[in-house]
Amino acid sequence: MANEKYALLDTDFISKMHLIRKDEQNKLIDKIMAMPGYLFYCHKQISVELMRHNIAGAPEWFETKITSKSICMYDDEMILDEL
Repeated sequence: MANEKYALLDTDFISKMHLIRKDEQNKLIDKIMAMPGYLFYCHKQISVELMRHNIAGAPEWFETKITSKSICMYDDEMILDEL
């Protein structure tokens, strides 16, 4: 896709957008993730930080997105290799 846009997700954004919803099926974070033309990335530390925030369902939601490759997760070594 010629016009790909890249979004770097952080813990606060994920946790806050996970809380904003009409009901369990209509979370704002899911609507954001469905935006066409975007590729989503994050750092591995987010999984640790989401557990600390203790937002019900957010860590599970995040792991599902990582497993399905909807979000690409990088660690420090991977970032340095890219540089």
